[in-house]
Amino acid sequence: MTLIGTPPNILATSIMETYGGLEPFGFFDFTPMGAIVLATGILYFVLIGRHLLPERTPGGQLVEAYAIRDYLSEVRVSERSLLVGKTLQELQLGDRYDINVLEIRREEKLPLVPASDRQIQIGDVLVVHGASHNILAASEAHGLDASPEWKFDDPEAATSEGAHAIVEVTLAAGSSLEGQTLKESDFRARYGLTVLAIQHRGEALISNLADAPLEFGDALLIRGPSERIAHLRRDQEFLVLEAPPIDPRQTRNAPLAVLILVGVLIVVSLRILHVSTAMLIGAMLMILTGVLKMDEAYRAIEWKSVFLIAGMLPMGIAMQNTGTALLLAQQIIGLVGGLGPLAVVMGIFLMTALLTEVMSNAAATVLVTPIAIDAARSLAVNPRTFVMAVVIAAATSFLMPIGHQANVLVFGPGGYRFSDYTKVGVWLNVIIFIVVAIVLPIVWPLSR
Repeated sequence: MTLIGTPPNILATSIMETYGGLEPFGFFDFTPMGAIVLATGILYFVLIGRHLLPERTPGGQLVEAYAIRDYLSEVRVSERSLLVGKTLQELQLGDRYDINVLEIRREEKLPLVPASDRQIQIGDVLVVHGASHNILAASEAHGLDASPEWKFDDPEAATSEGAHAIVEVTLAAGSSLEGQTLKESDFRARYGLTVLAIQHRGEALISNLADAPLEFGDALLIRGPSERIAHLRRDQEFLVLEAPPIDPRQTRNAPLAVLILVGVLIVVSLRILHVSTAMLIGAMLMILTGVLKMDEAYRAIEWKSVFLIAGMLPMGIAMQNTGTALLLAQQIIGLVGGLGPLAVVMGIFLMTALLTEVMSNAAATVLVTPIAIDAARSLAVNPRTFVMAVVIAAATSFLMPIGHQANVLVFGPGGYRFSDYTKVGVWLNVIIFIVVAIVLPIVWPLSR
């Protein structure tokens, strides 16, 4: 919708200046086409898309969503118990009874992590999870008594005592754990955390978890010490899915913040200053007037995007200097140029849309924008029309969960399967393709 709405918009505009010597897009030049594509997407999902999705989406709190509340219990180790003096690894409760020991509570001490080498003592209270008949069978066989004085009704509420918490994580793309089971990866010993349940291909697994091979997009419900979970947030194997902490609203400076923002937008829209200069001045005013503190401003910067854009721009320059962009543009014109400039535009649109399914939309934009500019110049038509087609296509990554980070983030929690994206996304891509072919030449005429 705006120049700063997504990295492809910024990248394409920069390439237009550095590569083509063209007048860059203004701040709101993307709004007409963006609004049309937005309306198309909303109408599609209201009328068609939602009916193509199966009813698999879990709801409610985390524990309710995985349907494991009825499988949580506590048992006390009695004097007659056969578990006394043995370690959890020796007991193999998981293999024998499909029971998962989540926590060990010992007198007045904080809850203990159920490490495999932890020895069981008389009076220990084991917080276990599993089928009720399996818990009963293990209790009878090993001298375990029910422990009514320990309350464990809702594990999500039990985050303060012992600083334990429950979070949901999803397996990241390229994770080394893909294809391994929890047992093979030695998950508990490696992370000091317990897996309560797994969302696998849209279904919640609450038994035989240790033997289920993990796949990309699987969501794991995990419980353990808060410091362990903090380490997991920095681990490249997983993405932790949780709401970020919400800071109290600071409404005192809100009018001033809005005034600065509106001022920057007016300056940019009137082209009094370049967008980068105006935004930098706006950010400095936010700090100088006390709206933001310096450390808050640093934290607000998306450094990955900064370095991504800085690293991608030389690729466009290299394509110009080596003649690669011109060569590819001529190939596309030779293929569909006989059908007219609109056919070339939509051919470039289709190429970008397919590329963005297997690479980042920023990379696809940097790769195709020089080709689009050279193709437009070869046909003696408006290059801005071609570049606008590229940035729209770079945002249409609907066919696969790996097409965009937003697709990955909702894959596991939403209970989706790989085919769901294709089933819904292919028609959305087709409809947007048709809408762009009709509307783009009207909003951005091909004639110079």
